[in-house]
Amino acid sequence: MEILLSYCKTHFDPDKKPEEHQFWDSSAAIIARGLCAVLQNYGNVTYIQPNELSKIQGKHYDLFVGRDLNFHRILQCAHITKSIYIAVNMHYSERNNLIQEFISQGNLPLDAISGQDLIYTADQIQSLTVADHILCFGNNNTMNTYLKNGVDIGKIHVVNYDVGDVSLA
Repeated sequence: MEILLSYCKTHFDPDKKPEEHQFWDSSAAIIARGLCAVLQNYGNVTYIQPNELSKIQGKHYDLFVGRDLNFHRILQCAHITKSIYIAVNMHYSERNNLIQEFISQGNLPLDAISGQDLIYTADQIQSLTVADHILCFGNNNTMNTYLKNGVDIGKIHVVNYDVGDVSLA
């Protein structure tokens, strides 16, 4: 089986030793290397950065697993049989709404947030729509943000990423 995995090499690069990774213990690194290890049990894994579209142009993959950046563009430039979208944390529209509400309620200037805080959601929504499956890292609240924003429950598969407060007090 030919498998394409698109994640961020800043967090995990299978061609580097663990000590060469600056962010080895970040959640993104843990997710990326975990996915890579599992997928290698099922076939030949090609690991790319989301912007390395020219490396896969016209190639065939039985499975594509990738995060939000360029997901739908990768589907357009390679021949892919099945796809799994990696969704980490809440739906992008929901996230934007919370940030905008915080700015408004706090009477904060727009430059109180960085340019990367608000996400252009059209690409993500298109990717969520065309993905065969969505592997959602989060909890039930996270999954509910996707359902609230019209994502088909049949496509979502949740990996519990946080159980919240488990104290007995």
